[in-house]
Amino acid sequence: MQDMFSVKVIFGSVEPKVFYKFEGGKMVAYSFAIHRDSDGMETHRTPPEALSSIGYSDGSPFTEDDYSAIIIGEPKKKVGFFSRFFSA
Repeated sequence: MQDMFSVKVIFGSVEPKVFYKFEGGKMVAYSFAIHRDSDGMETHRTPPEALSSIGYSDGSPFTEDDYSAIIIGEPKKKVGFFSRFFSA
């Protein structure tokens, strides 16, 4: 008797990766995946795709200076009264 169908099983893994890059004053998160075979050898990678970008609720971009300030623990500088008053 002949099998009606067959199943091929390949044991491997997919390793998701995320990296961040500043573009046009915004921090953008990208993602790609590394596919590996059962021996752990890389078979291929998916092309990077943009996931999201980071900005503030007032529309201002999250800049490299903001990122650096957060990393060293400085609070975000608040906009002064006159700047808020005249920008509205």
